[in-house]
Amino acid sequence: MPKLLVIMLDGISADSFARRRGYMPHLSALARRGLVVENLEAEVCGTSFPGRTSIATGALASDSGIYGNVIWDGEQFRHATPDDVRVPTLPALAQAAGKQSAVVGYGMIRPEDTDLFKAPWWAGAFIQRSRDTVPVPTAQSWRRAAEHIEARLEAAAHQTGIELPLLPDLGDKYAKSALGDAQIMGLAGAVLLAEQPDLMFTEVLLPDTAQHYAGYDTPEALWSLGYSDALVGQLLARLEGAGLLEQYTIAVLSDHGHSRIDQALHPEVIIPQTTFACEGSMLHVVPKNAAELTEIRARLAEYGVEEYSNAHVPAEQREQVYCFVAPDLYDFEYDPARPASEAVGEPILRSSHGIRPGLPGDHRFMVLAGAEVSPRVVGRAAANQVAPTLASALGISNKGFAGESLLEAVLG
Repeated sequence: MPKLLVIMLDGISADSFARRRGYMPHLSALARRGLVVENLEAEVCGTSFPGRTSIATGALASDSGIYGNVIWDGEQFRHATPDDVRVPTLPALAQAAGKQSAVVGYGMIRPEDTDLFKAPWWAGAFIQRSRDTVPVPTAQSWRRAAEHIEARLEAAAHQTGIELPLLPDLGDKYAKSALGDAQIMGLAGAVLLAEQPDLMFTEVLLPDTAQHYAGYDTPEALWSLGYSDALVGQLLARLEGAGLLEQYTIAVLSDHGHSRIDQALHPEVIIPQTTFACEGSMLHVVPKNAAELTEIRARLAEYGVEEYSNAHVPAEQREQVYCFVAPDLYDFEYDPARPASEAVGEPILRSSHGIRPGLPGDHRFMVLAGAEVSPRVVGRAAANQVAPTLASALGISNKGFAGESLLEAVLG
């Protein structure tokens, strides 16, 4: 079986991939010779950490424990970490099957799940920052991941003329993301050439950043699509130049989509003194008692907010964590450094995700191309079909996953 390279492009929606293919010539070339999923459903919530975890595990959020970027730990909402993932990841399963796995810059996978590991360049954002006005406890798992250094990984980079750089604080969010992504993809290429692992996970963050702050389908967003595609093209060219491309099946996909946001709802104004966490257009709350939950429901309903099923929350937390969803084109926003004074206002994020599950805005795409993958178009697939499909492509067992591999009919 071929080896497998998984490249996650953060936040590219099914709509963008369908309508803006001209900005993505390298992905378009892959799509013409491979399996294309036009509408890949997002995990619930349709935010970054659940999406990354779903790709790497195939588990529903209620089973993986990663149901939001921020999760309830019994005392507070805090950012999820790789150590919170309750189920095996594909790199760990590959190791168990006797294959070498590498993770270069992909989030929500533990260093010990891999043979070679480099944390995401953005992991530092989840460690205490000097700009925080109120101290935030360090997420020890992210610190452990960020500080994890592999001597073999450094050697692989050095052999191809790449020195592991410290990412400078450029200030500009677009430049920082573009540089961080370029460094990660350059390092991924170095590791592929030097180590030739059976499995690699890597990622590009820029499309998510550009869309959040500039807006959906804006010039900045379209630039981010082209830039990300160019990074993919460079990586594939390095493999081809080294005579390794034919050894790899290439999977390129996103973790969630994106949608335009017109107005922001501010929970600290609508439901003050309530414990909550914003997940795009979804809101998790932990009421103190039944009376507070009743009041929360009534106050949010005044702004068109509806209660949503909390089935994506682990079973043991469903009596604590409740979920609500904003009206179309609204999201929930809260900045503890600058609390809002009005319930509704101009959004900081001009585009977002984690919208009402089932709406097409959170749908994403997937392309799988390789010597043993026949060209095929799948109109729609579930989030839990990604991991078993990747397992099939890698030649390891896809039994035990909740979803069915999309390659069953192709590879026979």
